[in-house]
Amino acid sequence: MAEEKINKEIVALSDVEHVRLRTGMYVGAVEPIEEDCRIIKDGVILSEKKMISTGFYKLLNEIVDNSFDEAKRNSSKKCDITVSFDSETNRVTVSDTGGGFLNASQINKKTGKTNVETALSNLRAGSNFTNDNINATILGTNGVGASCVNMLSDEFKVLTVNDKEVYEQEWIDFKTKGAEVRKKKSTDQKGTTISFIPLKSIFKNCKWDYDYVVSQMIFREYVRKQDPLTEKVSFKMFWDGKEVDLSQNFIPDNAFSVSTKLGTVHIWKFEEGMYRQTGFVNTSLCIGTHMNIFQDFMNELFDYKYSWLYWCCAMTLNFPPKFVKFDDQNKRKLVSGRWEIEPEMERHFLNQVKKELKKTDLYREIKKRIDEEKAKDDTKELKRQLRATKKRLISDKYFPPSDYKGCLFIVEGGSALGSALQKRDSKRDGAYALRGKIKNAKTPKDLASNREICELMNILNISPDDDKHCAFDKIYIATDWDPDGIGHIASLLTNLFAKWFPNVIDQDRLCILTTPLVSVDVAKERKYFYSLKDFGEYQSTTTDKYTNVRYLKGLGSLSLDDWEYIMKYKDGFRIYKDKSANKMLYIAFDAPSKYRKRWLEGTL
Repeated sequence: MAEEKINKEIVALSDVEHVRLRTGMYVGAVEPIEEDCRIIKDGVILSEKKMISTGFYKLLNEIVDNSFDEAKRNSSKKCDITVSFDSETNRVTVSDTGGGFLNASQINKKTGKTNVETALSNLRAGSNFTNDNINATILGTNGVGASCVNMLSDEFKVLTVNDKEVYEQEWIDFKTKGAEVRKKKSTDQKGTTISFIPLKSIFKNCKWDYDYVVSQMIFREYVRKQDPLTEKVSFKMFWDGKEVDLSQNFIPDNAFSVSTKLGTVHIWKFEEGMYRQTGFVNTSLCIGTHMNIFQDFMNELFDYKYSWLYWCCAMTLNFPPKFVKFDDQNKRKLVSGRWEIEPEMERHFLNQVKKELKKTDLYREIKKRIDEEKAKDDTKELKRQLRATKKRLISDKYFPPSDYKGCLFIVEGGSALGSALQKRDSKRDGAYALRGKIKNAKTPKDLASNREICELMNILNISPDDDKHCAFDKIYIATDWDPDGIGHIASLLTNLFAKWFPNVIDQDRLCILTTPLVSVDVAKERKYFYSLKDFGEYQSTTTDKYTNVRYLKGLGSLSLDDWEYIMKYKDGFRIYKDKSANKMLYIAFDAPSKYRKRWLEGTL
């Protein structure tokens, strides 16, 4: 195989040769690629796949941008902007009634050409190089756009009228015979018209897509209305001679909206097929830093990193030009530093959105959809954890019955478990030891993240989506009869079953084991009392000669004889739901703390 030779010869290209050879450097991709495009239909921004040449549409935007810049420079006067498309020839004509080119026919000292020809045929020639510190949003700042469009056109024409003269010039394949200049008549309308046909040899098989172009122009009209400098502008579009309605409103009537000095944001509920996020920075439709900031803000607001799947937004922002940096000439991505624009967004409207959005039905509806999806995800994780729990050895905490699953004792602490195991009916009674307080499970994720809950679900053969079957006939919650035991641990367990496994309660399976508080010995018999009141009445009326008075403060105070008595009778309170059960459990375990405070104060 012959060795390939690398050309090391230095080649100097003219501007037009370089633009046509390396077109992507100036206008972006030439070849059409499939993109998710924003298409407006019937007042909705839809997401549609289309074959789009970025560079092809960049030519259009460059010329339209220039007309809007002119309108802003003449904001004190009414300015008409018209964009016309010929679908057969691919010709685009953009007209404005601004002030026309300043000193149009005057010869530029540096180029030796007229000012118009200099601006439209020389790269790096323009009037906005020194406008970085102004507050107005000027689109054309690099002096490349219009001349680049000329170099990439089969035909390019300009007609411009200022206070003094009418100037016309035409280029065919970037070659011109010069300008025609005459004195302005009173009937001549001031302004500029540029017409061009994209270069067929570069933009092969590219045709203007009607739906895409119309959507882009509707966005232009929307942004125009947001900018005080273009309030007086009349913007129209024609397709093959017929005017297209650009006043279509793509913001739903029920959208949440906030408008501030920095800009406007609209938020609405996502439905299938919609385009989720649409953002404009200084009138440029783009993604980037501003959208990342807003998406992170909304994810935090809804406490879900995928919240963007459930809402749509349209955001229009106008930053001082010094903060605005795009990744390339196409201005499709804002790459300004987050540290530069996030403080502006927070100060001007993010805090207001946070405050106001939470009061709306829209927020509650989106939150409900998110919670439902989170529950699905959490349920999948719960099932995964349950499968994993079954494979783990749990005999250090659970002791099953050998024959029939009659009663399961959920015991507070390992020490009490040992005594209970010795006096249980090993054929029918199982026991499980809790290590401290069980988790207050508010979500399926809470269930999945707690090993003890997963173990109990496997032991009892219950799950949130199907709790009709329970492996044990009875479940006894066995805790100390003190605020920490019966007041907290037993309450948490009761709430766990009531919230996630209500059929266990409905089927009369759940009980709280009652253990004696005082015991006395009378001869060879031991008597037990379950309250100090009962013991007091016994003391005041009995003629028994009792000894060995014991106050049983907790499960750890019970002897083996005590456990034998408890296991023989299995006294307990059956847990059932009355009309107020759900409300009271919600206040105690789920509601904000202010409701619990009012409940305890008796003001709820």
